Amino acid sequence: MKPPVAVGDHCTLDVTGLNHQGEGIGRVHGFAVFVPKAIPGDQADVEIISIKKQYGRALIRQIRHPSPYRVQPPCPVAERCGGCQLQHVDYSCQLELKQSLVVDALDRIGGVKQPIEPVVGMDYPWQYRNKGQFPVAGETGSPRIGFFAPRSHEVVTFDRCLVQPDAINETLDIIKTGAARFSVAPYSEDSHTGELRHVVIRSARNGAERMVILVSRSDNLIRNKEFLGYLTEEVPDLKVLAWNKNSQQTNAIFGSHTEILAGTNAIVERIDDLEFFISPRSFFQTNTLQTQVLYEEVRLAVEAGPRDVVWDLHCGIGTIGLYAARDAGKLVGVELITEAVDDARRNANHNGISADFVQGHAEDVIAGLSDFPDTVILDPPRKGCDSRLLRQLAEKKAARIVYVSCNPATLARDVKFLAENGYTVQRVQPVDMFPHTVHVECVVVLER
Repeated sequence: MKPPVAVGDHCTLDVTGLNHQGEGIGRVHGFAVFVPKAIPGDQADVEIISIKKQYGRALIRQIRHPSPYRVQPPCPVAERCGGCQLQHVDYSCQLELKQSLVVDALDRIGGVKQPIEPVVGMDYPWQYRNKGQFPVAGETGSPRIGFFAPRSHEVVTFDRCLVQPDAINETLDIIKTGAARFSVAPYSEDSHTGELRHVVIRSARNGAERMVILVSRSDNLIRNKEFLGYLTEEVPDLKVLAWNKNSQQTNAIFGSHTEILAGTNAIVERIDDLEFFISPRSFFQTNTLQTQVLYEEVRLAVEAGPRDVVWDLHCGIGTIGLYAARDAGKLVGVELITEAVDDARRNANHNGISADFVQGHAEDVIAGLSDFPDTVILDPPRKGCDSRLLRQLAEKKAARIVYVSCNPATLARDVKFLAENGYTVQRVQPVDMFPHTVHVECVVVLER
């Protein structure tokens, strides 16, 4: 049927829901319209800006009646920056909205009808990120380093990011000053010229160790000795200064080559009584406080004993398996990135935990493993699990699968497959790892 609205139309919407991009959902004669920065409870005058077969998009022109959950964002660039999608929503309502996103995805896509536990939030949902990835734009002598605006590659700068700790904000200011002073050429996506493409900063929870990764188009950046020397002198507690070369015309942040320019090859983070080495290309959860909450949920679900075999697939630097299955009789981790496998082995040795870590695609590696697992921990990327991996897990008939996911939609898709192949969902526990964004992490426990 022909949509009841056209591009340029003005209409008034009652916003009743939220989509997975954090946009408000309203309807015109039953036709869904997505509205950025609108939240459930708003009544707004909007202008239609695009039409698809199943939905339209619109921009707010005026809010007639604001939602009772609408608040003034404390960040002055929250309306323009794409880092946080939900700063204008009261935090208690953010948790309810994320709960509804999980419930909707698992019901609509996965067919999961059972109750889902309330989202575990944070007492202080600010300054929680231990890692920032900042694109670079602008001109030589006047770089712009910040976040991309929503649905664009326009870089929005800021004085202080409220979800980053002081250590990362301070480090970013030093890099901005040094890049301007020592004529570092910002990268241009349009012409594929310039040098500095991205700045990646990590900080350990106590702020005592920092890592800076400079991503450039060519080798020219590391010939700027004055700039590199400035960073090593000015960044407090700099443990790692690394360089990554990405010469491709791509949206990917990193290229294949990473080199340590100064310091050691890792910073150390602590979760409970375990210490983990994190190298430049290794994955580690960005919210250290909530990571312990998440991993404790996994530990209680795994219930590893001295006779149990546990597989930790997509294991990264081994954090989940080493935390949650340290008492298992045999722990096997599988990870694709070589540097992460090296970190995982180092972390196991450092913490005195016996574990085997194997490099490769999980679906390829487990085909050659002889031991059948009692429990499988899954923590795949946002795209979810490869279909071959799910088929093999169903054939292995592990008694329990503990699935950790940052994407409710792909989680629901994979849970549906497992449910159709002999598994039953026992528990779903969402954890808010990313306050003021639309993202939510989940732990799903399935038993055969």
